[in-house]
Amino acid sequence: GQEMRQALGTAVFFGMLGVTFFGLLFTPVFYVVCRWISERLPGGKRRVPDLAPVPEHPQPLQPAE
Repeated sequence: GQEMRQALGTAVFFGMLGVTFFGLLFTPVFYVVCRWISERLPGGKRRVPDLAPVPEHPQPLQPAE
């Protein structure tokens, strides 16, 4: 009984470590590949036009009279 539980626990532990490692590695790669493919498809590189520029230092509000 104990040997079987230990073997199963070891397999689960290292399985979780492996999945975490592959997730951290392949998620950014998958994102970059999807962006690369979407830019090469017809109609790619659709950008939302920039809004009016925001001043770096907004002016303080004037007190009401």
